[in-house]
Amino acid sequence: MMRILHLSWVIVFVLLPFSAQASSTKCAKLRPSRADIKVVFQINKTAYDHTKSIRYISKLARNELAQWQRNFGKSDGMYVGHASGLTKSSVRYEFKAKYTARRTSSFSGVYCPYVSELVLTVRYGSKIYVGSEFENGGCYFMEVLDHEHKHHNANMDVVSNLVEILRKDINQIVHYIEEKNYHSNPKSAMNKLQESMQDMMGFYSKDAYAKMKEINAKIDTPEEYRRVNSVCRKSPSFKLW
Repeated sequence: MMRILHLSWVIVFVLLPFSAQASSTKCAKLRPSRADIKVVFQINKTAYDHTKSIRYISKLARNELAQWQRNFGKSDGMYVGHASGLTKSSVRYEFKAKYTARRTSSFSGVYCPYVSELVLTVRYGSKIYVGSEFENGGCYFMEVLDHEHKHHNANMDVVSNLVEILRKDINQIVHYIEEKNYHSNPKSAMNKLQESMQDMMGFYSKDAYAKMKEINAKIDTPEEYRRVNSVCRKSPSFKLW
């Protein structure tokens, strides 16, 4: 089944005072100084839960899939039957930024917004469920756990690649956004700049989601499920419902 990635935002903005500046109408020429921009990647410790039944995990998986489809639209081939395990991955973006705005000239009513400092922190973490019906440390427990780790590692690789792309692109993106968000009011100019930064993360996140869907589909194959069910000599016997 598709492993679900959650997206949450924490946006912290500090607005700096704006100042008047006589010169060109081009915002790039008015930039006061080079922006201090960093992209930080943090991987949280993986959480594990072996207390939930397969029935509970299956229901949780269906709920997560429904939420995913509400956010990103329905996808063919995505369904949930009995889920022996589940990986819930999440990515959290936190912006801490300082902005300023400059008037294009002493007589102009147009302001150019700028990012003076920006720390974009990307946090990734997973919670892995394995059905409580499986004996802790037993063959089926270990096989299901290994399967879920494949999803966790695949999602983490996608997010890691996303961070590297952001590190490469972020300065150019910020300057492009600055050029596009001049406004007659300095606060409005900075607000538009903030909104564009969030839109930027939405664009990159959609690309990451598409890659996750593709990679996870290659993990959740009929061959993989047959392998997990055949590798252990003794099949567990329990009533699912």
